[in-house]
Amino acid sequence: MPFLSLVQACVIDSWATVAYKRFIDNVPMTIDHALLCGLKVNLESVLFKGVDIGGSGGYDHCKELLSEPEDIVARRDELQKRRSRLMIGRDELMQAFE
Repeated sequence: MPFLSLVQACVIDSWATVAYKRFIDNVPMTIDHALLCGLKVNLESVLFKGVDIGGSGGYDHCKELLSEPEDIVARRDELQKRRSRLMIGRDELMQAFE
């Protein structure tokens, strides 16, 4: 009989551990869900009114918001040209040592 109670105690302890971990996992998920649902409710009205994408200049405003800054565009072009020159140099070196 003591062996049976020891097995039962182990099973109960295992279930308690699993339930505790599930509870610990569900608390942050519930908080995240509540925050995301709260954002979802007013998101459309905030976008149309606060960001002013629903007005007459909405398309231009969206285009401006989504465009990259000029310095980043210039840096990317510079890096692409540099990469191109490096690739040409690598190819020339590979041909020279073949």
